[in-house]
Amino acid sequence: MRSMLLVVLALFAASAVAEDAPKPQPPKLVAWEDWSAELDAVVKRKLSTIARVEKLRALCDSRLIEVRGKIRDIKKSGDGMEIATCGVHGVPPDLGSFFIAADEKPAVANWGMWDRLTWRLTPSVSDDGEVLYDRVYAGPGDVKRTENPGTEWPKIENAGSATQFAEWCIEFSGHVAERRDAAAIASYRKAAKVRWVLPGAVKEDEIREGWVCVVLESRSARHWSAVPDPQIASLLRPGSKVDVVFEYADTEEAAQQAVDGTFVGRSWVWRFNGGLKKK
Repeated sequence: MRSMLLVVLALFAASAVAEDAPKPQPPKLVAWEDWSAELDAVVKRKLSTIARVEKLRALCDSRLIEVRGKIRDIKKSGDGMEIATCGVHGVPPDLGSFFIAADEKPAVANWGMWDRLTWRLTPSVSDDGEVLYDRVYAGPGDVKRTENPGTEWPKIENAGSATQFAEWCIEFSGHVAERRDAAAIASYRKAAKVRWVLPGAVKEDEIREGWVCVVLESRSARHWSAVPDPQIASLLRPGSKVDVVFEYADTEEAAQQAVDGTFVGRSWVWRFNGGLKKK
């Protein structure tokens, strides 16, 4: 009888401990942009490989990532369809494809080019610290779709206007003309921290896949600029008004090259000034 009582008490104690134990929390849903910032914070820490893997796994186990992209192509795939995606602003250019079976086609009948799609990823970490992703997808029901709202453009940090750019050009060229190299280099390095937003127009008959020739309002010279967003590219026509972002390489070597007459950097079409237009 005594042994029976001890068994009952032990079972009761175990049950109480199990009830008091904290319940595992569901992973926190975070946007890809926020996830990237969290991931970078861990990667930038000075940790051993083992410690880094432990930190990354703890982070991955507590996160569910939400990705927002848009449809860049729809094509037939066997009896079904392949729906290819890219970033909302065209970057990354390839976020993977959704393969739609024949019996799923009615569920995506209203999906069209440039519609926005939202889906989720579960992150994990390999033994050597590589972060891997599995898409949470069993069918179209796992993807949220919203109708194409038109072109969207990313926020430009530390943007400079065309007027400010013209003022800087005068300052920099003055230093160069007077052979004040140290002042010219300092001026260049300051300008290289700015993203210059310059208005212009697409030159007639100068539109190629991923690139466009723009005549800037502030300068009459032609300038080739990348068009990272395929939705904007699809809307451009000769004479289209655009805003182009100029970014100069922020290095001592690039500064010296600029003083010598060669500018290193990139330019890309940020905004199509035709407004929010669907296509």
